[in-house]
Amino acid sequence: MNLKKYLKEIRQCRNQDRLLEELKIQDNYMVLLYGNPEDLFPKVTDAFRASPQKEGIRDEWCLDRDGLNNKTFNYKPGTAIVQVEKGSHAFFMRHTDRIDGADHSVWLSFHPYQGLSLEDSLPSTESDWLKMASAIAGFGEYVLRKKLAARFPAVNINHVPK
Repeated sequence: MNLKKYLKEIRQCRNQDRLLEELKIQDNYMVLLYGNPEDLFPKVTDAFRASPQKEGIRDEWCLDRDGLNNKTFNYKPGTAIVQVEKGSHAFFMRHTDRIDGADHSVWLSFHPYQGLSLEDSLPSTESDWLKMASAIAGFGEYVLRKKLAARFPAVNINHVPK
């Protein structure tokens, strides 16, 4: 399955079991990005900051935590956060995680909750997972629009723009 088809599937899916089991929407949902980290990291974090405008992520996000090489954004529709990190994630340094021989330089991790206390905000309803799926789809659509090289390891999709 290619990225465009996958995003369409998660946008349209209303079944929690299918989201979790087949489409692999889960806590710590990773997206790996490839390119110069000095250009890519600010481009992506600026897109979250500019949301929901045309050039940004088209869903509404707000900055939660602001570090030098990491930023966390809350999904305004609720029940999702994304961490954006500059650098490589040690777990995804295998040969199979490379695109055209290159390692990723920025990674994102989506979580189905908001706020600082994980125990108080774990997803409890199907709606929580649907919101997280929508957040992932919105970012994936940004990847397509901006022609970013990306890997969605949970579903083994590599997107290499043409």
